[in-house]
Amino acid sequence: MKQRDPQIHVRIPQSMKDALEANAKANCRSVNSEIVFGLKFYAQHLEQAEKALGIAVQSQPNAPQK
Repeated sequence: MKQRDPQIHVRIPQSMKDALEANAKANCRSVNSEIVFGLKFYAQHLEQAEKALGIAVQSQPNAPQK
């Protein structure tokens, strides 16, 4: 990541911060990199779920067309 990438500030529970730090250490990443990895993973799976849902909706005979 570039040093000039946008920054955001997020408040999270201490237990989540502790878990992020432990996961980052286990995966040899910084906490920031662990968060970015998690967000990318979430976005990819959300996209896959939306595609699967779209396919399921389109295959129903009475489904509204977009």
